[in-house]
Order: sequence, then structure tokens, then C-alpha cells
Amino acid sequence: MKRRLTREDIERGIARNPRWHYQFDLQGIATQIHCAEWINRHRERKNYFFDPLARAGLLEGKRVLDLGCNAGFWSLQAIRAGCAHVVGIDARTAHIEQAELVFAANDVPTARCGVKPRAIRAPSEPSR
Repeated sequence: MKRRLTREDIERGIARNPRWHYQFDLQGIATQIHCAEWINRHRERKNYFFDPLARAGLLEGKRVLDLGCNAGFWSLQAIRAGCAHVVGIDARTAHIEQAELVFAANDVPTARCGVKPRAIRAPSEPSR
């Protein structure tokens, strides 16, 4: 069993990739969203589009592929809504690292979620 992340682990993880597109509460530590006006936009999308699906039980037991998962906001919501398994894929390494931190800080078992590194090179990242 993996150990629970400490406050210092979470703070280091947030600092390693400080540009967050979604605000998360990671065991009492908030990520700072880089564009403040997006906070309401994300809440509205969740309230109007996602929550009705979750309340209706339409996600329970499902397997979800979250393409362009960013830091895993929608993947985490899917897990919380009862999805059996979620896989998030993103082209940016920083987003994958953020999503891994989000899942670990929320004690999501690796058997229920996973994030995969890029399958393509993002335009702003150098080729290897």
C-alpha cells in the first residue's frame, strides 16, 4: 500500500508545475488557477453538464477515457461519480504530473485510475 502524501509532498508537487488550469483542494492545500475567471466557468460546466449525469447514475461502473485530461479534474469527478476505471491521456508532461499528484492526494487507488504520457509531441515541447 502506498503511503499517504504529506503536506510537504503536495506543496513540492504543486511547486514543480505551478501553472494550474483547474483549482483543486489537495488535502487542504489549494492549487492556484492561473486564470481566475475560469473558476466560475469550470463550476458551471460541472453543475450543468457533469452533475446531472452523476446524479442519474449514468457513470456508475463505467470505464472512461479522458482525452486531453490536463490535471485530471474530469477524471477525478468521474471516479467520484462511481466510474469503475478512468484513464487520462494528455500531451503535456506537466499535466500528467499534475494529474498523478491529484489522484495521489485524493487517495484514488491506481487500480481505478491511470494517466498516460503523451502520445504526440505538444507544439511547445522540444522533440527528443
